[in-house]
Amino acid sequence: MLSLVRRHLCFIKFSIDAALAFFGAWAAFALRLGLPLPFFFAQSLPAYAAISGGLKLVLNSYFSLYRQSWRNVGMSDLSQIARCSLVFTALASAVSFFVGSPYFPLPRSIPLIDGIVTMLLWGGVRALSRLFQEGAGARPEARRVLVVGAGDAGVLIAREMQRHPEAGLEPVGFLDDDPGKRTVTFLGLPVLGPLHVLQGVAKERSIDEVLIAIPSARGEVVRSVFDMARRAGVPARIVPAMLEVLSGRVSISHIREVRVEDLLNR
Repeated sequence: MLSLVRRHLCFIKFSIDAALAFFGAWAAFALRLGLPLPFFFAQSLPAYAAISGGLKLVLNSYFSLYRQSWRNVGMSDLSQIARCSLVFTALASAVSFFVGSPYFPLPRSIPLIDGIVTMLLWGGVRALSRLFQEGAGARPEARRVLVVGAGDAGVLIAREMQRHPEAGLEPVGFLDDDPGKRTVTFLGLPVLGPLHVLQGVAKERSIDEVLIAIPSARGEVVRSVFDMARRAGVPARIVPAMLEVLSGRVSISHIREVRVEDLLNR
């Protein structure tokens, strides 16, 4: 049953990519030649769209783009789409030059524009799907979480909270002592200041929980953050698993209460 559902989802994704592939061919003509299309070139559109769409679908299958998880799409997936578009542009340019020129007129920039448009369409639909699914189902009773640490662990755990609204945790922002991160946003969330402003930020932002996401932090740092959270009347938890951070496997399940060994760690 699960395998059938997955095949059905792959078919839907492939169908959407196919529709966008053929639309990209038309869009390339529209962008290059303007609307309405000149009659001289409009006659070339069906032939080019057939060649272009066929190549894109073959490459989509070859690069397994239809198997990508749109909910968890990342930079590696977008890089794969970019590689697919690059190969398409090279092949479409060659086919259009050697086959198209004798039979139908075609500006040589069309395959390039087509490749860029298709890359943006395929990447955009995946990004929108992820954005929609991360926002869907967000609960008003979610606990507002302040993440201490805007490093790999902090960003990874904030992304997990955004992906899983059913966990009832909503990341509000980060605290980090690195001055180079003060003007940077991660996953759309701001760095609200250094660690010592925790109490003020907790009150100003109506924080319900503090999450310490600095696996390499010394015991005195954890103690300081824990004490500031306690004085602000906000519970604090920690993400301690450095090996999971290095392997990119940080998840909500790694969050736990602060233990004595965390406070004594040197």
